[in-house]
Amino acid sequence: MHLKLWVVSLGLVVALAFGAGCNCGGNSGGTHQDAGPDAPIPQFDAGQDQGPVQDDAGPTCGTFTAPNGCGFELSSCTVAAANSDECGGDIDCVDAGLFGLLCLKTCTCTAECGFSTICLPSKTTDYPSAATATQIIGSARGHCFYSFCGGEGDDTSPFGNGNFFGACDMGADAFIKPGKVDTLPGTCFPLSTDVQEGYVPIGLCQEAGSKPRGGTCSFSTNECFERTTFDACAVGTTCIGRQGDETGTCAKLCDPNATGFNPAVAGDCAADSAVTYDQFCQDSSDYQSGDCVANDGGVVDYKTPTSYNYVGFCVDTQGCDVLAAANTCANVTSDGGVPMHSCEPTSAVNSFGLCGTGGDVGLGGTCNNTLLCLPGFVCITKGTETNGTCEKYCGLGANVAKLPCGTGEVCDKILYGSDSSAECWDDPWTLGFGICKPDTRQDGGAEDGGLEDGGLEDGAPDA
Repeated sequence: MHLKLWVVSLGLVVALAFGAGCNCGGNSGGTHQDAGPDAPIPQFDAGQDQGPVQDDAGPTCGTFTAPNGCGFELSSCTVAAANSDECGGDIDCVDAGLFGLLCLKTCTCTAECGFSTICLPSKTTDYPSAATATQIIGSARGHCFYSFCGGEGDDTSPFGNGNFFGACDMGADAFIKPGKVDTLPGTCFPLSTDVQEGYVPIGLCQEAGSKPRGGTCSFSTNECFERTTFDACAVGTTCIGRQGDETGTCAKLCDPNATGFNPAVAGDCAADSAVTYDQFCQDSSDYQSGDCVANDGGVVDYKTPTSYNYVGFCVDTQGCDVLAAANTCANVTSDGGVPMHSCEPTSAVNSFGLCGTGGDVGLGGTCNNTLLCLPGFVCITKGTETNGTCEKYCGLGANVAKLPCGTGEVCDKILYGSDSSAECWDDPWTLGFGICKPDTRQDGGAEDGGLEDGGLEDGAPDA
C-alpha cells in the first residue's frame, strides 16, 4: 500500500475553492500572461466547521486552553522540536507524516483541542498498525490534529470513516483502534478524490454542527478560541464565504465529477426544506502533480497529474459550461438587473463555471477592469500589466471537439494563478479548456496545448 499524496499544504483545507479570493497574477517571467479581471463572478472558499465538544475517554482529560502560540497551530515549521520557537514557544514542531512538519498542540483528549481537530492517541498500541499510523500521521501522536475520511469508506482503506460529501465521525479513522477516541459527527470533505494507481484518496472529516443549508456559520476561525464559540454547519454542508469574512453561509456539497453532471441544471443542488429554491454547483475542483520539471526558463511545466480533487458547493449563481454549444448565460441577470451573459470557468480542471458580467470587446481587442470581453472570450494580460487582449476559449484534450480552434491555430493551456515558489502544485494549468493561439510548432504535431513551442499562456481566471 502506498500512501503517496500530493496534498502538501493544509491551506487546501481552509481555501478549497479554486481561485477564490485570489489576487492572481503572473510572476514567472516577462513573456508569461495572466487572465485579467474580465468578468467578476462570485467564488467562495470552504471554511472550517466547528461542532459540539465531546470528551475522549481517559482520567486525565482537561479542558480547552489557548496556547501562547495559538496563531501558529497547524501552520508549517522547519525544525522538529518541542515547545518550538517557530510555533510560539509552547507548541511542538512535529513531523505530521503525509503533511510534513507542522505546529501542533499537545493533548490528552479532544476536549483540549480546537475546532475540527481530535487528540490523536499517544500510545502505539492504540493503532491497529503502528507502521501505517506512522506513514499517515508521523510523530503527531498525542497532539491535536485532523481526522480523516474517504478511501473506500470502510476498514479496508487506510482512512475509512465514511464517503466523500457524506457523513463521517471525527476520531473514527480506520488507522485508529475503535474506542480510543470518542467520536464527533462530521462531513467528509474531499482533499483528493481521483488518484493514479499507488496513490490514496483522502478527505478531511470536518466537524459538523446544527446550522442548516443556507444558514449563517463561522467562516473565520482559529485555534485561539474554544470550538463551542463557533457556529458549525450540519452534516453534508460546509461553511463558504469570502477570505477575510468572519461569517459565511452553509452550502451543500456537490460533486462536479458525478456521472451526467451538468452545471446548468440544479441536480443535487435542487431546492429542499432548508433552501426553497434551486441552486447550482460551483465547480471548485483542483489537481496536483508529482511529475514535473523546470524548463530552461526555470518555470515549472506540468506533466501528468497524479491527484485530482473534484468538489463543488451549491450557490445561487447560474452554473454554465464555457464549451457548451449554446450560451446558458445569454438571458441571465443578477438580482439587481445586471446582465450576467458571460460564462467564466471556476476551476482549472473542468470548463464548468458560473455566469458573470461580460462586455463587448471582441477577439484581439484591448481589455481591462472596465473594458470587458464578449461572452466566449477571456482577457489575457502579460505579467503585471493592466491592459490585456481578449482571446477565444477552446476545448482541450477530450473536449477538443466541443469548441475547436480554427485552421492554423492550436488550443493553448492557461496558467490559473502562480507564485514564485516553483512548486508543481502552485501553478495549475487548465486541463479541459484553453485559448486559441497561432500554431507556430515546426513539427506539425497534433494539438497538445501548445507546449511544444513554448508558447504558454499564464494567468488567473476571470474573477
